[in-house]
Amino acid sequence: MNGSNSRSFYLSASQRSLTQRTPGLFTYPSLGLMALAGIVMVGMLMPVFRAESGAITKLGVARLPILLGVLSAIAMLVVSAVVLGFLGGVMLGWLARLWVIPHLLTQPMSPFPPLGGVLLRLCVAALASALMSAAVMSMPRRGHRAARRARRWTRSWRRAVAVGAVAWCLYRLAVVHSIEDALVLGIVMTLAALLILPDAVQLVLRMPLPPSVNGTIAHRLARAQAARVTTVAMLLCGCLALPCSLTVLVSSVQVSNAAQALVPSGQLVLQDPSGEAPSAAMVRAVEKKSGVRGPVTVESIHGMVDGSASNCFGVMVVSSIDDLARLNDAPIDGAAAKTLKAGGVLDISGATSNLTLVPDKGRPTTLPTAHMEFRPAWAQKYAAAMLASTAAAMKLDLGKDAYVYTGVTDRQITLTKSAVFSAGGDPRVVNYHVDPEPPPIPWEWWLAVGALSVIALLATFVSTRALGADLRQHSAQFLAIGLPPATGRWVLASQLGVLTFTVVPLTIAVGILPTALVAAVNKGLELSVPTGVMALAAGVLVGAVAISGAGAMVGVTAKERTVDALV
Repeated sequence: MNGSNSRSFYLSASQRSLTQRTPGLFTYPSLGLMALAGIVMVGMLMPVFRAESGAITKLGVARLPILLGVLSAIAMLVVSAVVLGFLGGVMLGWLARLWVIPHLLTQPMSPFPPLGGVLLRLCVAALASALMSAAVMSMPRRGHRAARRARRWTRSWRRAVAVGAVAWCLYRLAVVHSIEDALVLGIVMTLAALLILPDAVQLVLRMPLPPSVNGTIAHRLARAQAARVTTVAMLLCGCLALPCSLTVLVSSVQVSNAAQALVPSGQLVLQDPSGEAPSAAMVRAVEKKSGVRGPVTVESIHGMVDGSASNCFGVMVVSSIDDLARLNDAPIDGAAAKTLKAGGVLDISGATSNLTLVPDKGRPTTLPTAHMEFRPAWAQKYAAAMLASTAAAMKLDLGKDAYVYTGVTDRQITLTKSAVFSAGGDPRVVNYHVDPEPPPIPWEWWLAVGALSVIALLATFVSTRALGADLRQHSAQFLAIGLPPATGRWVLASQLGVLTFTVVPLTIAVGILPTALVAAVNKGLELSVPTGVMALAAGVLVGAVAISGAGAMVGVTAKERTVDALV
């Protein structure tokens, strides 16, 4: 994660934990899950507390002491749950450090991390969300005009925050293109998706259904219960969009790290396993049989540069700027070309200051330096590039590293390997691009995604109980006025369809989009989508909707035609 820091930074900076370096990977998702858990917990407790509060209010007790008592009870329950979960996690971590981790490490184990601040932050996140939700749920209902005004203002603020979140993501994407940015983008885009979900649900609910009595009733009831459908959608999307986003990011980072050490696509490198260019006879045999022509001769100075921002300190020497453009598969900008022609160097390590050339034989010299992003495969080997004319003027000792052919085809690569084999050469002389295998997803990550899926499933099942209760009452009314018994099921099926057609595509899009955007502007990052995890997420979403719908379907079909149902 500190690959962009200089050598002096490694020597002077103190150790930082992974949580401190990348809060978006652990801290922010944990706080979001705690806030969601607090809201779900209050949603399960408040119906009971509201009924008891109403009974006590009828006895003449003031409302404020009752509200304070309810909030205190919720606070005690939330804090107790957080502390117990925290102690359980610490115990599991301690046992893992004692019995499991020592068998996997080849270096000393780090000290046990201080966890007091983690407990405080998690407790505050869960407690704040729970108390705010309880206070909102316990408020007396306002008049219709005031309620409409409050909903209108809430809707306006929600849309404004969503637009601001999207604008912030685009700004960050245009400014910095690091892995940490992809983490933050995934979290902010998940938040933006949750803010956009109510509008998406409303849009789907406005889609016309089949022109029939069942379709008309289902359409009107689904729009009337849009708030509950939206709540279920936000629970599903919130629990699974962020894990999907992190999974795609982690997989893309692993594939990108593997690809950075490979030869770029379309290039063929002839280099001896010892790091030197092959013999001239070998090169002539390859060119004669495969048809490749005009290689870029890559040399390097016998020395290094000081001031590199990566772990590479070598200098690549080429004949012309056109050769650099061929290696980079992109033109060299005018400022960099001017610096190279003037006797300077091109920094490809990400440094911000001039580089100092330190040859094995000679005095260190600080050279004018241009800075440019270069192909990662070459930036993994060299920190800078220089023209051969500059090296000759400075009388530097050079070593010939490799011959690089660009624009080669798969057939030419096959013929090159055959030519090297026929000439009795080492097959490792031929280096070309091979797409890296997709990284395996560790079982711990599958377990984490499965745990979040269980949370989404339980939260969805709890949230859809109210849908089933309302539809059981409506089904009796439908039957009493002569409508078919299956009308209630038709209504519930339409609501579940709204959930499926909004949440599944949006969750998958949020999972892939942040990493795809960063990969589009960052040459070092390649998008890799683990289809297994994404399929699991989609299956869990559809399964959650189906299972919760099956639970809500119980008793929906009315069996008696009674006049009492109309009352």
